[in-house]
Amino acid sequence: RRQPMNNASTRARILCIEDELSLLTDLQEELQAAGYEVRGAASAEQALLCLQDFSPSLVLCDVMLGDDDEPDGYFVHQHIRQQRPDLAATPFIFLTALGQRDDLLQAKRQGIDDYLVKPVDYDLLLATLGARLAQVGRLRSLGQEQLIERMRGVLAQLPGAVLLCDQALGLLYANHKAQAMMQESGLWRVNAQGR
Repeated sequence: RRQPMNNASTRARILCIEDELSLLTDLQEELQAAGYEVRGAASAEQALLCLQDFSPSLVLCDVMLGDDDEPDGYFVHQHIRQQRPDLAATPFIFLTALGQRDDLLQAKRQGIDDYLVKPVDYDLLLATLGARLAQVGRLRSLGQEQLIERMRGVLAQLPGAVLLCDQALGLLYANHKAQAMMQESGLWRVNAQGR
């Protein structure tokens, strides 16, 4: 059994989608031994059911899932990207027997984050998962304040009035033009709570 690679892996949740049941079992065992919380699905339909009550940190998916007329890994990827905005930053990795250059190019063009070819090299798999999860962690660690600071530099250069509010309508930023309009014409006002 493999040891957890780092502390981040013990918190990460992996949705593993593979129609070959013996491989799905092996993948689940290896990932659990590495410290991940794993949910398995043997089809696109099962994956969509899992997503109803499981928010993965990363999705590991085969391209071909069952017969040719059944939804495939691209279908699952498209569903997640279009129907689950909460998973927009969730890495989606193909693990597939389709190892030709054209297969890889198609996946990259469709927005697949990474692409591993069977047979499974578990060391490479775990290294890839760890790297992708670390990348997401670095992006999230920037935090809202750092993101706002970066955006202020861009927004300050825009010629029009720009307001940036959070989901609760709290004012996060108003560029110079917006502040001037607010003071001069009284088009809106900010209350004591910053709204």
